[in-house]
Amino acid sequence: MSTKTDSLALAKEFAEDWYLELRGKSRVGQLKQERTFADAAKQFVREYVPLTNGERNPRYVKDHEARLDNHLLPYFDNIGLSDRSGGPRGVLGDGADIFRTSGSKIIVLEST
Repeated sequence: MSTKTDSLALAKEFAEDWYLELRGKSRVGQLKQERTFADAAKQFVREYVPLTNGERNPRYVKDHEARLDNHLLPYFDNIGLSDRSGGPRGVLGDGADIFRTSGSKIIVLEST
């Protein structure tokens, strides 16, 4: 973040306003300090190959990464891991929570 100014006074004023805004959001619980779906997806990609001990075809591994990049991350990217109300949802007959993405794709997240 930049103030795009050479004035120290303006930079200090900008920083103070920004700090006070964040402090207010923190007090009312608007700031989330948790990992996002994107964070978990990145960790999954880093750990998947070592976890499989090379028993998976490299193409299979790349396809998993492509599914994350193309289908899941565009929709769930910045949603916190504890937040399952981040989009249009419904419940399947067996009690599984679902999220419907734009179009006809349905993602089943958890069965209760």
